[in-house]
Amino acid sequence: MAHERDGAPGARGGGTGGGGPPPGAGVAELLLDPAGRLPDGADPAAVLVQWVPDRRMRGEILRAIRWMRAGGLVGGRHWLLPGNPAPGVLVACRPEFDGEGRLAGIQLLRASGRDVAPALSRWLRGTEGLAGRYAGAWRRAETRLRVLFDGSPDMHVLVDGRGRIREVNRAVRETAGWPEEALVGRHLVRFVPAAERPRVLSVVRLLQGTGRISDFETRVRRLDGTELEISASATLVPGEGPGTGGAHVVLRDVTQRNRLQRRIWQADRLAVTGRIAAGVAHEINNPLQAILMHLALLEPGLSRDPSVRQAWHRVRKGVERIRGIVSDLLDLHRGSDGGRSDPADVNRVAFEALELIQVPVRHQGIRLRVSLADDLPPVRIVEQHLYQVLLNLLLNAIGAMPGGGQLALRTRWLAGVREVEIDVADTGPGVPEHLLPHIFEPFHGGEDSPGTGLGLFVTWGLVHRAGGRIQVDSVPGRGTTFRVFVPALEDP
Repeated sequence: MAHERDGAPGARGGGTGGGGPPPGAGVAELLLDPAGRLPDGADPAAVLVQWVPDRRMRGEILRAIRWMRAGGLVGGRHWLLPGNPAPGVLVACRPEFDGEGRLAGIQLLRASGRDVAPALSRWLRGTEGLAGRYAGAWRRAETRLRVLFDGSPDMHVLVDGRGRIREVNRAVRETAGWPEEALVGRHLVRFVPAAERPRVLSVVRLLQGTGRISDFETRVRRLDGTELEISASATLVPGEGPGTGGAHVVLRDVTQRNRLQRRIWQADRLAVTGRIAAGVAHEINNPLQAILMHLALLEPGLSRDPSVRQAWHRVRKGVERIRGIVSDLLDLHRGSDGGRSDPADVNRVAFEALELIQVPVRHQGIRLRVSLADDLPPVRIVEQHLYQVLLNLLLNAIGAMPGGGQLALRTRWLAGVREVEIDVADTGPGVPEHLLPHIFEPFHGGEDSPGTGLGLFVTWGLVHRAGGRIQVDSVPGRGTTFRVFVPALEDP
């Protein structure tokens, strides 16, 4: 049966037999639980009152116990208290760890008299492998954390207290394209578009006050200049002293998710638009038909003045085109071409579209440059659709230059791919970089745009239904060029 050697509650002793140790001698040991308490839940201070009469020394030992619970003092500490007679009293404490490197308890030791030297020797032998065992467990835990850190599909960024990047995981390198050496040491905000930085900095201030933020959406720049839409969460990481902390930032790429959500939202709006368009088409077609009938009645009595008759023909043609546009919008929602497949003469349609824009071009002081290639083959698109495509692009360019500029229209034959290219270029302010990926989406006009945001979407749809494609190049401050490629029916 174990017995107490030093009058300490809960102590386990080891003696020399006989009548017990002489006064002032003996060894006592205690194992505190991971919370730093005695097995019966009592505070160890009561034991230390008997073990260490000096109040200052007791406080130092209790602080050491608290520090071990926080992960410090891997090898433990010991104190040799002077005594009379010598050699005094030895008090020591050290942490005990399980196989996973977690704190399993804290061992306390007290020896006095002739037992001080052997107790200290034994205690030192017990601590020799402690650091190594703990370091091994720490390495295993670090390896597991590294696998989780680098294997996460989300982008993880560790920053210091000043917001400079210290470390990134593999997802940052693969998703954003930046090599690690181009990131480390630079401020995280530098990879955020300039327009977003005020919002990001305000959230950083919020993080410093609350310690955590979640699901903050912004954008970051990739190495190739494109942008990712990301959802950011961050947690402050405390340091050992002022200015030594940092933050763990998790960035989730939500570009595709947001794009899908926008498409669903646009599909809902288009469905509503389609139902409204069906009703509007019915209401508009009736007065348009009446206008066409009255124009036919007026034709015999027209003045012989050529300019009057030309104006009459333009009015009639305009009304017919309005009716065709309404029909085309309905066909676009139905996914139908209305059964029309006649080839189109690109240059003739271009001249007709240019004729219609002469008034706004002169009114706004726009210089017009036209370069139409000779002998272009007919293309595989309904002429009314091609007219609408060109008119939409020309009016869009005119709207981008309210103070004047240069509008260019060019056609050319691409023999290698058997396509006709039609370019419409302006010298307006250009399209902001973040809007370019969305320019053909419905209802995505700019803040200053007076339109509905359907013009370019309808244009894109008409070109793709004909088997063609459309591209846009824009440089802010220098202008925008739309390039339409339509397949030819035959070689010129």
